[in-house]
Amino acid sequence: MLSIDNLRAGYGETEVLSGVSLDVPEGEVVALIGRNGVGKTTTLRSITGALTPRSGTIRFDGEDITGCSPVESVKHGIALVPEERRVFPGLTVRENLSVGALGGNDSARRKSVEEVLSASAFENLQERKNSRGTDLSGGEQQMLSIARALVCGADLLMLDEPTEGLAPLIVERVEALIRDLNEEGITVFLVEQNVAVALSLADRVYLLDQGRIVFEGTPQELEANEELMDRHLGISV
Repeated sequence: MLSIDNLRAGYGETEVLSGVSLDVPEGEVVALIGRNGVGKTTTLRSITGALTPRSGTIRFDGEDITGCSPVESVKHGIALVPEERRVFPGLTVRENLSVGALGGNDSARRKSVEEVLSASAFENLQERKNSRGTDLSGGEQQMLSIARALVCGADLLMLDEPTEGLAPLIVERVEALIRDLNEEGITVFLVEQNVAVALSLADRVYLLDQGRIVFEGTPQELEANEELMDRHLGISV
């Protein structure tokens, strides 16, 4: 579904990505992991068009989308749930979802605001549909941000640190939601600092270090390579 070839990108004179190549097959959960500051979010920003790559190509469903604007990427069916969640603090849950429904992609998986609110996975949002974004807990804001991606018709759901700052019980709920969405047919590209969560969800994992992919394989293959885990992540799982 998504194919990145020799992507280079950065800010000013600083190059952050130095030839990143990776593939996200349709129907899978693919995780991109690595220490802070290695270029994970820059990769996502390049895909969405928030950052124009210096070179390389990005293809989605076989179409070259390198340098497309964020508006165009959403119309293609690419939805990003950003690290900061970015819900509109002064709007209610329902209003936040209604804003997400503007534009977007005419995917068969596109859900209406009512469909999302009536789904069991988002029952807390149904109960708080008239609450403002600023009044929601961190977990509720994360659920709202994911729900907003669904109403804009996400075929590829990209998640940037979806469990960051959440209590363990809420992390489990977010994990379960990601699994459920993937089982419904939504392809997931996951950037996650919680390596255990990433490896539990992913079909395939890429390890990024200093702007380059240093490992590609299954979670089981990465877990078995203790030296690689320690060198690039400073942990063992």
